[in-house]
Amino acid sequence: MEPLVRHSTHGQPGGSAGGERPVRAGIGALGSSAIAMAPPSALVEQVTALVARREWEQVRAVLQAARPEADLDAPLLELAAEASWWLGRVTESVGIRREAMAAYEGAGDRIGAARMALLLSEDHRRQGRSTVAESWRRRAARLLQDQPECPEHGYLLLHRAEVARRRGELDEARAMLTEATGIAQRADDADLAADVTQELGRVLISAGDPLEGLALMDEAMLAASDGGLSPYTTGKVYCCMISACDDLGDVKRVAEWEQSSAAWARLEGVNVFPGMCRVHHAELLAHFGRWAEAEHVAAQACEELREVGWIVAYAWTALGQLRSRRGDFDGAAEAFATADRTGAGGPGPEAGFALLLLAQGDPRGGLRRITRALGADGSALSRARLLPAGVELAVAAGDLEPAEAWTAELEQTAARYDTSKLRASASTARGRLELARGSAEAACAALTGALRQWHDLSAPYEIATGRVLLAQACLALGDDDGWNRSLDMAVELFTSLGAAADLARVDELRRPAGDSRPAGSTGLTAREAEVLGLLATGATNKEIAARLVVSQKTVARHLSNIFTKIGVSTRAAATAYAFRHGLADH
Repeated sequence: MEPLVRHSTHGQPGGSAGGERPVRAGIGALGSSAIAMAPPSALVEQVTALVARREWEQVRAVLQAARPEADLDAPLLELAAEASWWLGRVTESVGIRREAMAAYEGAGDRIGAARMALLLSEDHRRQGRSTVAESWRRRAARLLQDQPECPEHGYLLLHRAEVARRRGELDEARAMLTEATGIAQRADDADLAADVTQELGRVLISAGDPLEGLALMDEAMLAASDGGLSPYTTGKVYCCMISACDDLGDVKRVAEWEQSSAAWARLEGVNVFPGMCRVHHAELLAHFGRWAEAEHVAAQACEELREVGWIVAYAWTALGQLRSRRGDFDGAAEAFATADRTGAGGPGPEAGFALLLLAQGDPRGGLRRITRALGADGSALSRARLLPAGVELAVAAGDLEPAEAWTAELEQTAARYDTSKLRASASTARGRLELARGSAEAACAALTGALRQWHDLSAPYEIATGRVLLAQACLALGDDDGWNRSLDMAVELFTSLGAAADLARVDELRRPAGDSRPAGSTGLTAREAEVLGLLATGATNKEIAARLVVSQKTVARHLSNIFTKIGVSTRAAATAYAFRHGLADH
């Protein structure tokens, strides 16, 4: 296929100074037949120059201004639809693509019409309209019948292979991808070749060969980061790679490639692929404990992806999870409900709702929801994202039979795919289950291993959660020092994250048996509250004594009483307690 226009990639992510790459619209380039049909006019020259610079707002404005004066031909309509798509105007883009398809058919260009049908199929699939999407795919197949071999035949095979993979029909998917690879080679189509390569990688991962699968996806990522692919294919490759790594729990690989995808996303418009890049970026920020930034990015994606159907559900789910951990239960419920509504259901919002119910004190309700979510998802890696929550909810509800089954399944998946995050999740689940069974020693062994893995993954929230579980195991073994030390470490991490809900649970754990005070009440005297407030400012015992005009010995006695009452053993933990209970400025 001849490119529509070539331009320098100097200064762009992955581009080389003075290098050239094709700019293509939609699936692959606008074909040579499309270029031949385009009239040699100033309008075409102006639009192609804008497309080369990916100035989608200008492309849309120029073509909208031209439409009242003259009927746009099929290639220009295709570009108008592409511009609307990159600007997040999906409904508008769909309407124009239908016009472009009719124009191609009217001009006798069945291949151009098939390209539009394939794009319309993808648009409707992302809107959650699978039946309509399949109808457009069949329309594309009919249009391509008896046509000479072209990249569109390869894309049709690619779409069929993606559907087969989701159904678990991996041998069929591989056969179709092998055929599509041949088409890409004969057509010398870099976009199709990269897209087929990344999909073959996903098939291999699903078949239990993550190393070879990720190696193929790395190959596609290199083509994308070198700037040799169209914006559409670049976005798809980035999105699929990070999604696959996320499923596998390969956080380090996500972090490496995410830098390239985030830089690319800043150059593009507002649509599914930069939008999904932002969702992935929010999830990565959350993993590393940068919750405020993560929430901002997730909220931005929710706004930008509002026209993209079920894709926006990922953004709302990420936002709901962050709000829930911060203790904003109303905001979390609103986010999960929006995810459920925009995504036409699915396991993501269901799992979020389930953990929200647990945080609100309804583990049984949460267990019902997570059971329903697991029942709707058959992929091993997708289930592995839900299983840790399932074990937590089952244990909290006192129903150890599903907890055992889900822990064993998670351990099997971790053994099969052998990534650090899956192993850490499985060890945490095992520790939680053994603790519930009363096997404190086995729990300690599992949780100690999990904590090492979570430390390697730099996951502060998971480290803090593991510390709380380890503290409970230490207490069961009579190790009071281990109990206090682990809880203090957990409190410091939860405080730095702003994990209000988890801090409240730690307070509950530390309340003495028979203590009937409401959660959050301190039981401190006015003088003790004053001492604690000064401690929270970072003041030393000497400085507190001078401020209160008492001896340092008196301050030490007050602090000893305070530490006993609030159940902490370090000044840092006491400081965190003061901030949580509004005593820091006492």
